[in-house]
Amino acid sequence: MIRTNTAFLDFILANQDRYPKSLVQELSIEKGHKLIRQRSLVNAVSIINEGIAKCYLYQDDGTDFILEFFGPGEVVGEIEMLNNEFSFAAVEALTPMTVLRLTRDRFIELLTKDPVFNNHVLKLLAGKVKYKATRFSFTQTHTLEQTLTKMLEDMPDLLEVISKKDLVSYLGITKRSLNRTLKNLKEQGYI
Repeated sequence: MIRTNTAFLDFILANQDRYPKSLVQELSIEKGHKLIRQRSLVNAVSIINEGIAKCYLYQDDGTDFILEFFGPGEVVGEIEMLNNEFSFAAVEALTPMTVLRLTRDRFIELLTKDPVFNNHVLKLLAGKVKYKATRFSFTQTHTLEQTLTKMLEDMPDLLEVISKKDLVSYLGITKRSLNRTLKNLKEQGYI
């Protein structure tokens, strides 16, 4: 549920001699800060070192649709860099975070001149596509109760880390449906 990519993060951290602080800047991010605003210009790629963020679309009716939750090693802003377009979604810190940030110029330079870096970026993009397909397939072919049970198995502290409001947005359900299903799971001893 919370995507991580420790292989990419480990690669960046292990190669700090190849990617010095002048190239990769470490920043502290407060809870609630938007790393990326929807429909805005993105000037840097951020690699999450610590913390959790949500990636979401702000809808015309005033609601949010959460696409993903990102944890350590996940990268945000790379799609906008590759397409040279405004962001299609927002990314907001759910917890205090530290990120490693690459400017647009540095990111493009590494993609074109460093085949090892490029390969890691290709793998992380492929991983995002695979994850989305798997997630949507699972939620379409399983009941809400089965989906929540799986999420709780994968992340026992889910309800402490992710708010009910965000779970509702992530699952595309009503708060009433979530509460009813959580009550059923509690009665069955899953929670």
